[in-house]
Amino acid sequence: MVGPNYESRLAPGSDLRCDIPKYRVWHQGNIVDEPTDATSVWPKDAVSFLLGCSFTFENDLKRRGLLKKDTASVPMYKTNLKNTPSGPFGGNLVVSMRLFNPEHVRDAIRITEGHALSHGGPVAVGHEDREALGILDLSKPDYGEAPQYSATDNHLVPLFWACGVTPQSAIEEAGARIDGVVITHSPGCMFITDVFAGLEEDEKNINAS
Repeated sequence: MVGPNYESRLAPGSDLRCDIPKYRVWHQGNIVDEPTDATSVWPKDAVSFLLGCSFTFENDLKRRGLLKKDTASVPMYKTNLKNTPSGPFGGNLVVSMRLFNPEHVRDAIRITEGHALSHGGPVAVGHEDREALGILDLSKPDYGEAPQYSATDNHLVPLFWACGVTPQSAIEEAGARIDGVVITHSPGCMFITDVFAGLEEDEKNINAS
């Protein structure tokens, strides 16, 4: 952070209290409000954390024709994979999911691995991994929008990435062990910075092709 406790050094002049489309206000592990402006509830001693988001690499995937997406958000799922506890925080990993043609899976993994600041490569690939994560039905995400596919898309391969909604699972589990108010983004409502996160070499290859 720079200056006041609501300005990010990743976006000089930003205001984390109102630059996010929608917030969640938590008290003792429960959501008590979902405002579009958190200025009135922002603690004077707040410490903010900005986590990378898998939305960051979507443009790279789209420009290469690997990702077909017609929804504003993505499906996000709670998993059975426990986070490493830290103080009162634990909870389970939350993942986002995107579907790919089998021949595009390897490139999708390679491209996203190059985005280390936005979760990097997938943590799970395919339906066997999906089942291992405890995700039973892709059509019923816990957050975001259900994937848009039909019976003819059964050949598509799901790839799963670590999701920035995971801390909300940790907040929920911590419950009354957290003193005071916690403010997060609402799932799918992200903060956009001024930091370029593309792959320089891939950009050169795209421009040359």
